[in-house]
Amino acid sequence: MNALSEASTTSNLRSKTLTWVLEIAHLQQFSVHSAQLACAYFDLFSLKWGNSDAAVVRVVAATCLMLASKFLEVHALTPDWVSEVCSRKVSAEEIQSLELGILDQLDYNLDQPTAAEAIRLVLGLTAPDHDFTQLIAESDAYANVCYPSLKLALYGPVAIGLAAVCCALEQRSLYEFRDQWLGLVLKKTAVKRGTVQELSSKIKVQLKDMYGSDAETECGSPGLERTLSV
Repeated sequence: MNALSEASTTSNLRSKTLTWVLEIAHLQQFSVHSAQLACAYFDLFSLKWGNSDAAVVRVVAATCLMLASKFLEVHALTPDWVSEVCSRKVSAEEIQSLELGILDQLDYNLDQPTAAEAIRLVLGLTAPDHDFTQLIAESDAYANVCYPSLKLALYGPVAIGLAAVCCALEQRSLYEFRDQWLGLVLKKTAVKRGTVQELSSKIKVQLKDMYGSDAETECGSPGLERTLSV
């Protein structure tokens, strides 16, 4: 296998694994922040760890979700849960050892930035007393599209959050508000307008590739419904 083919295989495995993490987090009724945090842990751990075995990679991802749940959720997952969801391919004791390895790679810093966190921050800066519940949910859905895609995830959580909000506003045809809002929040970040616009376009392309040409046209469309569900 040449380097390009190996990189493609690794990217595909990562995509499938993190899509699974987002789905599992949803089934556990965890926050979007927890799901994205698990993805962030997975990528940080993978920087110095390489493995192309799908079963092993899934164990690592599930352990990352367990760590995120311990940090953010009231009812945290357990090593036995990880073992069970991974078809008992590893024991709870082995999961505990892996957990320590991940924590060591993270320098025990579980407070990593996520797009979900950025979305709430930038919308709160705009109008702190406004109810953005639905817009946040739609923005979270667009942000979740980025996490399984390595090319999109590399833009970073702040750019992803900004682009996701822009996608949600464009879905509502609020183009003038989008431009005004973006002009306001960009002054408080190091992200460039061109970067946000580029990423917004790539998110839409990704959605079309995943769910069809009408995936972004309305909130009730099958594509976006499925995205929201993860």
